[in-house]
Amino acid sequence: MNSLLSGVRTAVELGRAPAPEVRIALTESADPAQLRRAGRMLAALRPQDAQLRAVRVAILATCTTGALPHLIRATMVGAGLEPTLEVVEYGLFELTLARAGYPDGDPDLVACLLDDAYFMPADWAAGDVAGLTGSVHGRLADLRSLVAGSTSRSAATMVLHTVPLPTEVLDTLLSWRDRAAFAQSWHQLNAGILALAAEFAHVVVVDLVSLLAAEPVATPRRAPAPVRESALHGRGAARPGPPGGPGRPGPGRPVPQGARARPGQHPLGRRAR
Repeated sequence: MNSLLSGVRTAVELGRAPAPEVRIALTESADPAQLRRAGRMLAALRPQDAQLRAVRVAILATCTTGALPHLIRATMVGAGLEPTLEVVEYGLFELTLARAGYPDGDPDLVACLLDDAYFMPADWAAGDVAGLTGSVHGRLADLRSLVAGSTSRSAATMVLHTVPLPTEVLDTLLSWRDRAAFAQSWHQLNAGILALAAEFAHVVVVDLVSLLAAEPVATPRRAPAPVRESALHGRGAARPGPPGGPGRPGPGRPVPQGARARPGQHPLGRRAR
């Protein structure tokens, strides 16, 4: 066991906040697997000292949350906080925001995990680009309405994030014009999500798309590629075919461990079917 996890284990066993060097290591760690293990261990932390500030965090998601609660707990303890996490049951995302109803009163923070499927129609055809883009714009309007209603009834800080472009959808579109139209609507979606931070005082938006794009990506020596393509999509790159033809899967290039996702899987959680 490495020094970070050993330090976390010691803190849990002694019932005290992790040592300063351990908390710094938690904030600086770039290893998601290590942070997940630390987060699971810290769930048993009951510090008897007053070095950590208690906070309540509600986690709302349009998909299942996967390891997100463990990651949040580890990074918040690293920042000097003692989080109590309340994961809202899957399927209650909209209802919870619409009512701003939390069993134990307002939390300090509401962390929202958004899946690309939330913005897509339940049934769609590759040739119906107007239907796809209309759904994206309509769901953005729905999200804005939910955020407006929730922030008007709750003083909790709400954290949202931008959503990576779903390449498995883009790759079903046959023409360059249709691909461009869908990509444009998705960029407008993310611009609209970012704008919520300026519109509502209690809203913070993390630009996840830009963070994924900035991640270094290991590529084969014989096939170097721009970092942005694989990191942004998080599902493997795709190259368009000739005009009017289907997209072709690009060579499988590794993506950051924390950003890797299979088709239909959110970078931070797993979509429920």
